Amino acid sequence: MNGLEIGIQIVTIVDLVVASIQDIRRKSIWLIWIAMLGLLSIASMIASIIDGTINYIWVITTILIGMVSMLINRIGRKNIGEADIIIVLLIALILNGVYYLEFIIITFGSVFVFSLTILTSRKANKEDIIPFIPFITIGMICAFITECIYR
Repeated sequence: MNGLEIGIQIVTIVDLVVASIQDIRRKSIWLIWIAMLGLLSIASMIASIIDGTINYIWVITTILIGMVSMLINRIGRKNIGEADIIIVLLIALILNGVYYLEFIIITFGSVFVFSLTILTSRKANKEDIIPFIPFITIGMICAFITECIYR
């Protein structure tokens, strides 16, 4: 991982922290935070192209998964917000396939444990909205730390 990739991931984490605070307070985020992540994902892909480390199959797969996820979300009960889906997919492009599985496991694992805890303690019910971006932030921080340690 070169300096540019580290910088992109640090700025991504800062962007996610700010978006998390807004998501907790408002239960929604401004479009500017998603646009910023979009620019960071483009910068990350350009850096990967320059380094020769880009995985084109991963990029195509990520885009297809995004399209299917959005379709399922539109057809289904819309339990996950569209912004959440877009953010997870942009992070997939930023991570370029590396440590993405860890990111997903930590993100969805932490939201599962949190949801289970508040449901069993009866502090919330099934209709309550849980901000998802803070859990995305936790997953991104863990993936970044792991990537710095093992690369």
